[in-house]
Amino acid sequence: MVRDNHARYGGKMNTFSNNEDDWKTKDNKYLKEVQKMFDIVENVEDEDLKRRIIIQYLKCDSLITELAKKMIKQE
Repeated sequence: MVRDNHARYGGKMNTFSNNEDDWKTKDNKYLKEVQKMFDIVENVEDEDLKRRIIIQYLKCDSLITELAKKMIKQE
């Protein structure tokens, strides 16, 4: 479901095919929380607001992913 939502909302998340990010996309707790966020956004009627929320989420997710990768490499 989460992967479908990423594609539905612009397909900007290409991390599902990136082996470096397997740790994130296989984490059930992460996927559950992302799905909750998409479920909430799905109920937003204003399409522009919905788009802006998703874009901001994608920016935050990308930044957090990069920070986590740096931390993992330092270990």
